[in-house]
Amino acid sequence: MALKYLKSLSLLYLACGAFAPALAGEPPPTSQDPVIAAALKDITPGALEGYIQTLQNYKSRYSYMPGCDEARDYIRQTLAAFGYFTRLQEFEGPYLKKVYWGDVGKTAWALTAGSTLYNSADGGATWRRQVPAAPGYVYDAHFVDASVGYVASAKGAIVKTEDGGSTWESVRAEKSTSDAVRAIFFLDRDVGWAACGGGASSRVFHTVDGGANWSVQMLPPYGCPHVLAFGDAKKGWAVPNWYEDNVVLRTEDGGATWAAQDFPVPPADVRSLAVVDGEVAWAAYGGPGLIYTDDGGRNWSYVGMPSQVVVTAVCFVDAATGYAAGDGVIYRTDDYGGTWLPLSGAPEVFWGNAAFGDADHGLLVDLFGRELYLTRDGGRTFENIRGRLDMYWENVIAESRGSAAPDEIVLLGAHYDSASDRPADGAPGADANASGVSCVLAAAAAFRNLDVDRTLRLVLFGGGEQSYIGSRAYVEEALAKDENIVAAVILDMVAYDEDRGRRDDVVVRVDGRSVWLGDYVAAIGRLYGLGLIFDYHLYGGPGDHCSFWDSNYESIGLFEGGPGYNTDPVYPYYHTPEDTVDKLNLALAAWVAKAAAATAGHLARSGYIGVGEDAVAEGTKPRKRPWAVYPNPFAYGSAAGITFDGVSAPAALTVYDVAGRKVASVAVAAGVERFVWRPGRDGAPLAPGIYVYRVLGEGQRKVGKLVVAGR
Repeated sequence: MALKYLKSLSLLYLACGAFAPALAGEPPPTSQDPVIAAALKDITPGALEGYIQTLQNYKSRYSYMPGCDEARDYIRQTLAAFGYFTRLQEFEGPYLKKVYWGDVGKTAWALTAGSTLYNSADGGATWRRQVPAAPGYVYDAHFVDASVGYVASAKGAIVKTEDGGSTWESVRAEKSTSDAVRAIFFLDRDVGWAACGGGASSRVFHTVDGGANWSVQMLPPYGCPHVLAFGDAKKGWAVPNWYEDNVVLRTEDGGATWAAQDFPVPPADVRSLAVVDGEVAWAAYGGPGLIYTDDGGRNWSYVGMPSQVVVTAVCFVDAATGYAAGDGVIYRTDDYGGTWLPLSGAPEVFWGNAAFGDADHGLLVDLFGRELYLTRDGGRTFENIRGRLDMYWENVIAESRGSAAPDEIVLLGAHYDSASDRPADGAPGADANASGVSCVLAAAAAFRNLDVDRTLRLVLFGGGEQSYIGSRAYVEEALAKDENIVAAVILDMVAYDEDRGRRDDVVVRVDGRSVWLGDYVAAIGRLYGLGLIFDYHLYGGPGDHCSFWDSNYESIGLFEGGPGYNTDPVYPYYHTPEDTVDKLNLALAAWVAKAAAATAGHLARSGYIGVGEDAVAEGTKPRKRPWAVYPNPFAYGSAAGITFDGVSAPAALTVYDVAGRKVASVAVAAGVERFVWRPGRDGAPLAPGIYVYRVLGEGQRKVGKLVVAGR
């Protein structure tokens, strides 16, 4: 498995030219650090079990649930007890997608991209978080009054509340992501439609008894609708996500049959559809003005706005009164759409979604989902109420300040939130991701008295299960502060042993810049006698390590591996309420924790401080890298290649077998001090044996022996 990815790494370098740029980083140590070796003895399976057990007890450990706040506080208190300076970094949670009125002027909802609902029972004055108990990502929701609402998920489930969101029940069981419900619409408490599937299998499910029973309505093959809207129990439209044909789908018999209608623009561009009655509808498509029909869709016409700005949202509160919002302006009509006039009191915001419950009460979200505005007087005045929604989460940060190069940061991190496919049953998250967090906490305990040259920073991220927004927020702050993060080792799921001890794999996800760091952790594993097999995955994701790659920080992600691993978890209890500590191999987790901790510890105590020109005193020359060739012996799967460090380039590397036959020749470009040679990169891997290398550079001649071992 590892060899496949090593070949991918070789292709990366072939694409860069002969042997292109040197990788940054440092050679791994060749001898144990006695202080680190002694500290690693404190990282035990029992210590990890204690951390995991405590974290899994904070059920429903979501970034937007109280259990996650409790986990955050436990982590911070634990790090502080070890003597670290700690702080919380606040960041914004997922963006707002849609807003809804239930009881107009009193009950409202706001849905986020993170599948959280916020509910207000006092007209927007105060808001509380709700979790709708829908498994997976939430695509759409619909509320018919102050009590009854429906939420549809990416896993095909539909859940319903009849008490304003305090409790939820399933009215359509979870299916699969291929059966995702992408759009939902209810006329009242009982009559509704839900669209799911894709391509030829697209269909609509219809209920007339509040979801107790559903009938299936097949659609023409134009892709799954992403918008559903009805004017009455018979007449409505479905807007498919198909790009090749400009059509919308129309029914006049409650969905029993659907017919395609020509449409002026690609239907996937439609941002919102307001159906006034069975024959009249308005569509906002992200262009200047609106699209309109008054004959049931047989004909659609463009309706321009006074300033021809982009319009992204439209809604009508009755046949005559409607609102259209777009780039910096909100329009209102009181004459059935005959004229549209801008609201003079509207903020100059690029609007993304709007919900007017009546002619006075409106909720509007900006295009990026970061602002929420409320009007109570038909748009004469607006107030920004975004701050009333508790949408801020936290990263936990602790550090031990370096004594020689405090501005050079070695980072060890993991995300502490979790997820479950059944939110109401909790998210203990023992493997995903209390196992990664436990490794960081165990390293923190072991290194509490460690003297470091560089700053050793420990970061536990929130929002990991919401597109890794916590680590992205951390990296954005680091960039703004121009922080020099020299290496980041990120742990995810590291405690499940797929093959029950036959192979103890750990997957190392690397990008082109961080191969050296992958080699470093693998060398640490050998140096400290950790029984791990390191498998490289080039550009493997997703994960918090990717947030660092995206900003050109050098980072690796460590994950549990095994023969069944590709890029997806093989853990059978992944994101379920059954993800508990009794399923885990804590001895494996302890080995991974030691490898990560020793890597961070050695880098933080590195003897290579200040090799860069910007890290030395003014008027002095940067220190020359010492000559080093590593790993030697080299084993396929244990490292990405053999690193030659301290080169005076331009230079040439030549490698010979013991019979004197040349097996490799590599040119090293001027200015390069370190490069990686991958044995056999142009063909089959070299056979195990002894080889001789020669490096000729400016004022430099190095000759030595290389050993290529089996895996």
